[in-house]
This record gives sequence, C-alpha cells and structure tokens, in this order.
Amino acid sequence: MLAAREADITSITFDPVTSIPILITKVVESNPVVFYYKESTRNTISQGLIEDPYEKKMVYVAPSKIDDAGDGYFIRKAGRKGSIVGFYNGIKIGSIEPGQSWIERKSPYRMDNDWAVANEVIDIPEYYR
Repeated sequence: MLAAREADITSITFDPVTSIPILITKVVESNPVVFYYKESTRNTISQGLIEDPYEKKMVYVAPSKIDDAGDGYFIRKAGRKGSIVGFYNGIKIGSIEPGQSWIERKSPYRMDNDWAVANEVIDIPEYYR
C-alpha cells in the first residue's frame, strides 16, 4: 500500500477470466485521513495515534471487569471464527535485547512475535499507551 483512504464497498464483480473478485468502492468523504504503510521499528510506531476505521467498527477499549486489570480490548459484535478484528502495532524488539529494562520486558502491552520473526516481541511504548 502506498496510500489509502477509508472507503465503503458498493459492489463486487468478478474478473471473467480469472474469477478474482473486484471490489467497487466509494471513498468516505467525511474521513479525510490518508493512511500510509510504514513498518514499525525499535524506535517508532507508524501512524501510532491515528484511529483505524475498521478497528473502530470491530473493537473498543474499556475498563476491564477483572480487578486491577486496567483497560481491556473488547469486540463490538460476534464474528466468524478466524476473522481479523483488530491489529496490534508496536515497536519491534528482540526478546533479549541488551539495554532493555526489566520493566520493558514485563510490559503488559508486550506480545510475542515468534510467528513472524524468531525471538522478537512487539511492545507499545508509554508515549502511545
């Protein structure tokens, strides 16, 4: 993706040769935000504080009902098994990176990324929490 804007799917057609679906879309004019792909690094989160229109429809953050758990990430409506409901974008750090503090290693915002890169974790820096 070079750049994108929020859009609604108005119809779907299929390529007559390959049967690949072709989405017909209409840009949501009320949302002027332009999204760009930029992979997060050890120091930056790409477009970290821009609200994702898809996630806004699917999930929300609210206080957890579990004692002392802080905020939780909740789904707005039931979806099909295996559906993507949100994205987790944080800084990428090695799981045993030199100079990383004990607090960073124990962050509740930390998530293993072994499925994509061995010995890598994703974390949300305090600035974005």
